[in-house]
Amino acid sequence: MWYNTGVVNRKVATATLRTPGGMGNCHGGTATMCDYIIPLDTPLKRCSKCGEMKPATAEFFTRNKNAPDGLASQCKECRAAYYAANRKRIIEAAHIWYIANCERRKKYDRAYSAANSNRIVERIRKWREANPERYVENNRARYEANKEQVAKYSRAYRKEHPEVDRAHGLRRRALKRDAEGAHTAADIQAQYKRQNGKCYYCGQKVGKNYHVDHIVPLSRGGSNGPENLVIACPTCNLRKSDKLPHEWPEGGRLL
Repeated sequence: MWYNTGVVNRKVATATLRTPGGMGNCHGGTATMCDYIIPLDTPLKRCSKCGEMKPATAEFFTRNKNAPDGLASQCKECRAAYYAANRKRIIEAAHIWYIANCERRKKYDRAYSAANSNRIVERIRKWREANPERYVENNRARYEANKEQVAKYSRAYRKEHPEVDRAHGLRRRALKRDAEGAHTAADIQAQYKRQNGKCYYCGQKVGKNYHVDHIVPLSRGGSNGPENLVIACPTCNLRKSDKLPHEWPEGGRLL
């Protein structure tokens, strides 16, 4: 039954209101009706569309910070009916406005993201955990629609962050061989600093042109963890190949 302000018993502190499902936050599951516990002293508000008096709460009216009472003039039911009847026109108008105000939106989005970065990251993380399948599908669809842009961005990123590219390459090799352990780009940089930018085998400076070598090769059961990684010059790494240290004495590391 509908909430009827003419038959409210004012001696009761609260009343249970039966309203159509879909309005506000119902806790009746998939039922067509849902209950709200509304104090009887709650002020009423007349919907400007249907003219009915309803409790002036967020369950019946959407919020509008520019309105004197903080609520929209039309009730949720009327707004939902209007949107359902004009959905296509509303979407087209919003699209036209967005294109016409693209730069303005970008400026606003950047400012909002900078001020709410932690909250945005947390919201995305929770959504991703709650919707893993949709997350994978969305990423796949976005990649299929933007293959060229993704490839261009990926090439530029790898060029600017070679240590990340090396870590990804080693991780792929480790996964193929079911190797234990894992490392990050930061682990590679830490090892580079420990070796003072010198080759682990010949002691020559390697600069930016270096390889990351597994002391015990992955093909011989070695780990992909940071404890099994060293920085080597390309010449030494290629000469060592898949040998163990004691099988390659010219490397000077008979371990």
